[in-house]
Amino acid sequence: MASLIDNFRICKDAVLRYTPNRMPVTTLVLAYDYGAKGPDGCRPTQFVEAELWGPRAERLIDSLKKGKDVYCVIDDPYVDPFVRKDGSAGGTLIGKINQIKPGKRVMAGNEQEQEA
Repeated sequence: MASLIDNFRICKDAVLRYTPNRMPVTTLVLAYDYGAKGPDGCRPTQFVEAELWGPRAERLIDSLKKGKDVYCVIDDPYVDPFVRKDGSAGGTLIGKINQIKPGKRVMAGNEQEQEA
């Protein structure tokens, strides 16, 4: 089984919903940088849509806010293909959160811990 393991930025406030059988599910839009810096001095960003299931989804919803950093293990990532408005192909990276905890933001070589 494949997994994504990294520190991620939360791009939008988490959304809590319930399945028909009352199972809580929180959806997060996350981002992480990868690869080498380009000519503009920035590294490429990969976005991930990830779901957190069960009691943790309800317990953590208030702390999963835009701008926070979280460390996640995301299991079974896959690409859901779609067609953009301009007709070109695109894909959404999707997965299920197995582990989540406050992340660390690296700033000028120092790690700063945040609470999630």
